[in-house]
Amino acid sequence: MRIIGIIIIIVVLGFFGGYGIMHSQLDNSIGSKEAKNIIPMDNKTEQQLQESPNNLKVEKSGTISKEQAETIVLDNADIQAKDISKLKTKIENYYGKDIYDIEFYADNKKYDYNVDMYGGEILAMDYEIDKKYYAKLKGKSIDEEEAKALVVAQIPNVDAQSIRLNLEHDDDYLQYEGMVQVDGILYEFTIDKNTGTFVEWKWKKNK
Repeated sequence: MRIIGIIIIIVVLGFFGGYGIMHSQLDNSIGSKEAKNIIPMDNKTEQQLQESPNNLKVEKSGTISKEQAETIVLDNADIQAKDISKLKTKIENYYGKDIYDIEFYADNKKYDYNVDMYGGEILAMDYEIDKKYYAKLKGKSIDEEEAKALVVAQIPNVDAQSIRLNLEHDDDYLQYEGMVQVDGILYEFTIDKNTGTFVEWKWKKNK
């Protein structure tokens, strides 16, 4: 009987001891799962984004968005977004620089701008009047000196003597085609002789 009693005591103690160990393991398992989820997934994702090399590179480079580039261009042209059509923006490379090439139509003209993606500097622009509107141009006929005076009025610090002009025929129209370089910027233009209208105007910064 004594031996049976001892066996019973050992079995009981073993049962409770095993239960205690198992319970402790369950507690540890639950605790470890909670520890893994201390940081909510939203915060963890945000933290990973903040540490992303690509994200930091964008912040340091100062890259502007397509929408920002378009705003810069419209401000420069002094045109509101509602007054343009056929807006097209694409990424290209200009003398080794990544740029936004932005085209649109407004006031019977086609505009084309090159904007540096890193900082938003305008590197080049041009506009040209659609030839089907030439017949609607109004003004008075000008000579070469008057054509140069119109250019001087458009470009700061330009010397009229440095402006190169040639009188050319384009279909049925007489035009002054010219160019001048000022402060590292090359300007090219076409002026309708019969009306004194700039039918094409472009400039670009040197490399």
